[in-house]
Amino acid sequence: MFTDTRVLAFDVFGTVVDWRSSVIAEGEQLGKAKGLNIDWTAFADAWRAIYRPYMDRVGTGICPGLSSMIYIARCLKKLS
Repeated sequence: MFTDTRVLAFDVFGTVVDWRSSVIAEGEQLGKAKGLNIDWTAFADAWRAIYRPYMDRVGTGICPGLSSMIYIARCLKKLS
């Protein structure tokens, strides 16, 4: 069904209240299905730790005009 899946995206600060548990649970399911050996708890925590400094740049006006999706993509790229 998702043999060519290249992106896994979550609306982590919108409609999903407990984003961390959702990312971990979905990541574990994806990992089992794709044979990935990833510590999804560590992944979620690392993502959150790197995300805040990026978003602070937007909030303080250092990088105005960039969407949060660009920052999320940059954060995830650093984690890969």
